[in-house]
Amino acid sequence: MQMKAFKLKPYFLFILLGLLALVFILHNGRTSKVISERSRGVRKRSALGKDSDLPRLYKYRVLNVYNHDPFAFTQGLLHEKDDMLLESTGHYGRSTVRRVDLKTGKPIDVQNVPKEHFAEGLHLHDGALQLLTWRTPLGMRFDSDTLAHVGNFSTGLKDGWGLTGNGTHVVATDSGSTLFYLNPTTLFREGEVPVTFHGRPVRWLNELEFIEGEVWANVFMRDCIARIDPDNGNVLGWVLLQGLRQNLLQQGGQNRPGVDVLNGIAWDPARKRIFVTGKYWPELYEVELYDAGTIAAEDTPEIIRVCMVPEKWNI
Repeated sequence: MQMKAFKLKPYFLFILLGLLALVFILHNGRTSKVISERSRGVRKRSALGKDSDLPRLYKYRVLNVYNHDPFAFTQGLLHEKDDMLLESTGHYGRSTVRRVDLKTGKPIDVQNVPKEHFAEGLHLHDGALQLLTWRTPLGMRFDSDTLAHVGNFSTGLKDGWGLTGNGTHVVATDSGSTLFYLNPTTLFREGEVPVTFHGRPVRWLNELEFIEGEVWANVFMRDCIARIDPDNGNVLGWVLLQGLRQNLLQQGGQNRPGVDVLNGIAWDPARKRIFVTGKYWPELYEVELYDAGTIAAEDTPEIIRVCMVPEKWNI
């Protein structure tokens, strides 16, 4: 049988070309969508300072202002729950562990620390508050419900400054530039990480807070917070908070003790809220941070001057 030659009619050709064009458009649109999603991801990471090895600069907006005890020499600060804070205050003979109503700033419960000890950083782990003391390896435990003193421990460190944790480890500082990793139950030292910014040790790491995988640290005598990679100790960014203390100093007030340094970071993970205050500050602030970009090489000396203490300073 002889087969007849197949001839494609013109309108079939137009239909075929149309189908091919539709396939191309759909494929190209899908590809564009994937690229767009990746681009949005890159921009999101950039806003969080995660897409670059360069440290980033963060500035702030004040969202809410709360009263704070102007006679509290704040050493440690935690957000508990139901708008309650846990706070440790310092000085020999006046050190306390307290539960504070966030909205009023008034202490609800107060536990005095033995007068021979100067309270320092505070951390909550497994129903117990852990407190460091200045210039000693001694730590104290307090029941988180009653604030009763229930025991002591030793960190083995020469000094006690900041304290925080992530459930796996407790992290402490001792006035130097090192994060010490402690067993959360025994508080024995299990490791350490030096903290650096462009290769320079970041000294006087004070009040600490774990926030979404980073260790945030006040630097004593500086109105800055260092955002630290807990694995390698690199400073990922600096939060500049100079305006808060400057505003308080401008307000003045004869019935207040002198406004002292920035010290106190609390994190509410449920509502993503950041709170900061300072020693003898009459106010506590909920702040929102915004990314001010990477720290350029030419700006690094100024950040070092503003946020880090000189090597010649001693305490």
